[in-house]
Amino acid sequence: MQLRSVYEGSKNLPTPSIGVAELFSDLSNYFWERNFYGDGLRASNTAEKICEQLEGQHHYRRANVYTLAAALRTGYGISERAGALHRFQKAVALRQEHMNRLQPSEVTLEDIINYAHAWSNMGSTLLDYDSYEDTLGYSNLAIAIRMKLGPHKKEIKEYCFDSEKNKALSLAALGRFHEAIELIPDESTLPQDGRFFASLQIFYFLWANITLAAGDLEGAFVRLLKVLKDRARLFGPRARSTLDTYYMLGVVEERRENYKEGML
Repeated sequence: MQLRSVYEGSKNLPTPSIGVAELFSDLSNYFWERNFYGDGLRASNTAEKICEQLEGQHHYRRANVYTLAAALRTGYGISERAGALHRFQKAVALRQEHMNRLQPSEVTLEDIINYAHAWSNMGSTLLDYDSYEDTLGYSNLAIAIRMKLGPHKKEIKEYCFDSEKNKALSLAALGRFHEAIELIPDESTLPQDGRFFASLQIFYFLWANITLAAGDLEGAFVRLLKVLKDRARLFGPRARSTLDTYYMLGVVEERRENYKEGML
């Protein structure tokens, strides 16, 4: 953060560079992964300030910066909800512009994956606005885009986790619990190589919430215990996400009428 302080405090700022923007964006991601949201937001703001001076250039790389900025704000809380939506919209526009500039033969696997992610992220953030039907639409669009991966179908399942999660949450919110439960994958089919460890605990937490909403208290309890173990290991016992899990376990215990356990 000393580098950021020097950069922000300079009277004569250097020529805007996408590389420097990515540096601060990566720094914000580092803080986000460790639940240091204040420092993450400050680093993200600097990255975005640089990107704003690069209008018409580096569409793909600027989209990466705005996507991380939006994700950080999604985790921060309700006060940054509008900011997250605005940045996801920017990312979608930049991904679309990037795709529009490519010839079909130039489109890569990474282009398709990130383009689909951009639409899926729109679905994710609209959940916070209770726009469940819109979320279903964006999620289905993202899945349809990913299905164009053709020879890479082996990877499609992994790339669809977020969209299917969004669909499940929307269906549960609409009271369509049976359909929502059907979208929760068998844990034995999930990646076991560690690449998705940090992100999957978020999915487990949301799946536990769906299970709880559907009335399966025991299933929700088991899922939340796993999330608690993962989050305590990743972020520490007093991190915000870990405390969120303790809270949900308390809710489950209360509904199981284990009031003493719930108070603990």
